[in-house]
Amino acid sequence: NGKVLGYLFAHPWQGDTPPPLDQILPQLPAAADRFYIHDLAIDPTARGKKLAEQLIQHAMQWARQAQYSQAMLTAVLGAEAFWHKHQFKALTQPLCVNYGPAAVCMLRCPI
Repeated sequence: NGKVLGYLFAHPWQGDTPPPLDQILPQLPAAADRFYIHDLAIDPTARGKKLAEQLIQHAMQWARQAQYSQAMLTAVLGAEAFWHKHQFKALTQPLCVNYGPAAVCMLRCPI
């Protein structure tokens, strides 16, 4: 009905440290070595329709076509188990403080 039910926002990135949260990136890295998933949200009325899975599958297909070999994200608010189901594994590097104390950096390789 023309209503947005969800979105996935991603961009090229470089290195093992996630981009800082709540800051404008002056530019994307010129030599990106990975695909960074910044945010995924689904409207509560659309949950259970596998929209998140469709968005992730579409994003991974785009990343493969763009020749990225890995995807990275920061799981917040207990989302680590959700992303683990989508083949992301937790990393151990420190995160920026503003992601929150329970944030987990995760990587999917290969895409």
